[in-house]
Amino acid sequence: MHFVLAAGQVAPPATERPAPVLNEAQGLLLRAVAEHSASHDVALAARIAPADLRSALGELLNKTGADDVTQLVVLAHAWGLLGTRPADTVESGAAR
Repeated sequence: MHFVLAAGQVAPPATERPAPVLNEAQGLLLRAVAEHSASHDVALAARIAPADLRSALGELLNKTGADDVTQLVVLAHAWGLLGTRPADTVESGAAR
């Protein structure tokens, strides 16, 4: 999902949810789950112990209000947290 959104093949959906303020570790975990699918790879990229991944991810999902990792990645793109612009900017949609 991340690579499709990042490549601009699909525009991220607009959301009325406010973007959460993430600390550095949470931002690293967000990017890791967006870019990796294997748990071990996510943990390494997020610089956390594999045994701590489940609880760290649970905290991130809770903080963002996402139901699962897929929704988390989509919301992160909508919020511009993964290096993309939020969907409700002037340059999105028909305004382009």
